[in-house]
This record gives sequence, C-alpha cells and structure tokens, in this order.
Amino acid sequence: GYRNISKYGLKDFGDSGNCQVNINCSEGQNWQDEKRAVARILLTFPDGVGWCSGALINNTSENFSPYLLTANHCLRNYYDAVSNASAPNLIFYWDYEFSGCDNQSTQPTIKQTIGATIVANNSISDFALLQLTQNPRNLTNFNPYYLGWDRSGSTGGSCGVGIHHPRGDVKKIATYNTSPINSTCMNNNYWMTGFIETGVNRHSVMEPGSSGSPLINSQKKVIGQLLGPGNL
Repeated sequence: GYRNISKYGLKDFGDSGNCQVNINCSEGQNWQDEKRAVARILLTFPDGVGWCSGALINNTSENFSPYLLTANHCLRNYYDAVSNASAPNLIFYWDYEFSGCDNQSTQPTIKQTIGATIVANNSISDFALLQLTQNPRNLTNFNPYYLGWDRSGSTGGSCGVGIHHPRGDVKKIATYNTSPINSTCMNNNYWMTGFIETGVNRHSVMEPGSSGSPLINSQKKVIGQLLGPGNL
C-alpha cells in the first residue's frame, strides 16, 4: 500500500525554483558521468517524510560497493550508525532527470532502490555514509557512476559544480567559478562557496532537498556534501 506524499505537504516534482538549471542543459555537458552518481532520497520518519540528495562514492578497493554520501542532518537525529543504523524504508531515485534542457510536464520514469544501513555519520562535519541494501547496478536501463573524492583539504581548483535535487525535483546543476573558502560561520569543517548565474534566468541555487548533494571540483572529485546555503 502507499499514500501520495503530497498528503504531507511535501514539495515534489516541478516544485523547485524556475531559475534552476536542468542537468542536461549545456552547463551539464561535461558532467554526464558524474550525474549518474546522484540520487534523490525520500526519507521516512515516525512524524513524516522529507527529501535530500546524495551521491554514490567509490572506495579504495574500487569494488562497486554501494556506498552513498549524504548529509547527517538529513537523518534528523533519528537514524544513526550506532543507535539506529537500519533504514529499510529509505527510497533512492536514480536517473531522475529530464532528457533535455527544458522543463517537461511529465516526470521521468521511476527507477528506485529501497533501504540502507547507516555506516557512519557525524554532526560536526554533517556527513552520513550509507550502504544501500539494493545495488543500483542491478536496475534496468541505468548505469550508475561512483564518484572519486579528495580529503586532502585542497579545493582542487577554482571551479566546479553541485548536482542536486532541490525540493525533490528533477536533477539540477549549479556552477561555481571562484575557489571555495573555509567557512568562518561554522567550525572550519566546511567550504563556503557561491553559485553563479549561467544564463538568462538560469541560476541554480540550493533549496531544501538539495542537502547532502556533492560539491565536485574541477578534477571531478567530491570535496564536500551540502549542509545548507553556502556551506558544503
């Protein structure tokens, strides 16, 4: 059985800002591999549901274990690697995007996996590492991608992107062109950056639901996951 998530007043398909840039616009041309790592996440809690974003990341064994990086605050202090690691009802939507640049009235074909275990999480740097119960490599007509990552503390250049699902909408891409800086408003475990306007009325920004999405530098490596406006 199921209930329509609109019952809970949750934003969904088509509800992100009209300035958002679809992943298959020209801005996403050089990020067609990386986009296949990013998922829309529906999280369920005893008191409701919520959207976040996340991304598959590779491990040092490079054995395609389905690890997914997202934000700790998405877990709402309910799921936790120590006290409540099993999250069988989380739903991960893959390849949830428009085929072209323009918005469409019909949502993409649903490709989903269900369930995860919280492997590690921490509130100080707001990260959560999940191991998916169902491997997206087994989905029909989908070829997932596993992002590399850089923990050196270097930004890896002055340009990059964020790929995300704002308000649970289809996949969008945001572009930055200045080197992220250490955030002074948090605890120095975050980058602060800003996303630029890339065309007339095309200026992707982070919205609720974008949380947990990866910040990817010019070397195509993850250097952080989204906490909130400006902080990754």
